Amino acid sequence: MHRRGHRKSRNGCVECKRRHVKCDETHPTCIQCNTAQLRCMYASGWNSGPPQSSASPRASSQNGSSITSTVEPRSPNNIQPRIPDPPILNAHFSVTGSADDHFTVNLLHLQLFNHFTTETANTIMLDPRDSQKSMDVTMKAALSAPYLMQEILALSALHLSVLYPAQREFYHHQASALQTRALTIFNNSHLDVNAENCIPIAIFSSLLAMHSLCDVVSGPNDDFSNFLNSFIHCLDLHRGIRAIASHSWRILRQSELQHVVEAGEALNRTDNLVGKECDELRALLGSADIGHASMTACETAIDHLQRTFDMERLSDGRDNTFAIWPVLVPTEYMDLVIKRSPEALVVLAHFAVVLHSHRREWFIREGGGYLISSISRHLGSYWDNWMAWPNSVLGSSNPSQLPRSLPQSPLPAG
Repeated sequence: MHRRGHRKSRNGCVECKRRHVKCDETHPTCIQCNTAQLRCMYASGWNSGPPQSSASPRASSQNGSSITSTVEPRSPNNIQPRIPDPPILNAHFSVTGSADDHFTVNLLHLQLFNHFTTETANTIMLDPRDSQKSMDVTMKAALSAPYLMQEILALSALHLSVLYPAQREFYHHQASALQTRALTIFNNSHLDVNAENCIPIAIFSSLLAMHSLCDVVSGPNDDFSNFLNSFIHCLDLHRGIRAIASHSWRILRQSELQHVVEAGEALNRTDNLVGKECDELRALLGSADIGHASMTACETAIDHLQRTFDMERLSDGRDNTFAIWPVLVPTEYMDLVIKRSPEALVVLAHFAVVLHSHRREWFIREGGGYLISSISRHLGSYWDNWMAWPNSVLGSSNPSQLPRSLPQSPLPAG
């Protein structure tokens, strides 16, 4: 039988043209997209995706509503906001396309952006009490830097993956895809730090480091060497902020990030240290048989660590200033950690005490405790005296009783 030919569709939807199939031009959703459960988009404007066929059990149980229940994640200030369960979005709202498509948005992006501005941002700001000012600066910078906007969405997706374990895999996949796109856009930009871009670059580096920290502590990390390598990479990302700041410190000092720079300067001062948390560590280090350069590097790291403890005490643990310590430690100290120097690892275990005190933060959880216990087992009983205080903070001086793997619970108790 002779097959009747058909006229090519000039006004078909974008998806049909991409797939090289005939579009019937039905609005708002063509038959081809409806059948294949694809988002239908016409060149003249964005149209709705396919109807929610065979809704999920939790959506149908709510008479068509995709908002089901509320949770009450604990914030560092003991505020317990009621956060509605995120809508269950169809797969066609996931991250697709190349890095060149960074101006394309969908409903998932809007959800992630809304979650960042209403929830995530308040948990990651250096000083939560000044979060609105930091938010304004971040949003202004993101509008001129697509790579920063992509990382904002990525961090928001990562936060949702922690808050909602039932959808963890979906949101974690989105977080990874968005972060990859952000890095691709940034690397393809070949930026030189200047007065115009130093703020978005600095914020991007900070969010990227926090994203990396959360990925590291989320596990699984049963192998200490792999965990430590990942943690070192995370610290290196934090230290990348220092490299950026060193090229534009004067600009940042007079910019809208002045309050962040001042916080960093306060931590950088090692005079008038009042706390005693590092006294025993200093005494033990003084008797260690290590070279002068190694001794100086560890002493400098300890001074900055004591300043971190002091700032934590002043803020009652409400600030995230602990994130500045990796920015300030000398390169020589990080080299010692990479070489698994016992003395340097003990200093790192003391920093993990600070992390452990922030274990209610979604991007830290039990990472500090796991770092302490892992270092204890790696060093062995010979270093028990050096590790006594970090271990005691966890409620045990016996490394065998400490956690061997990171729990997957999003909001640890205790």
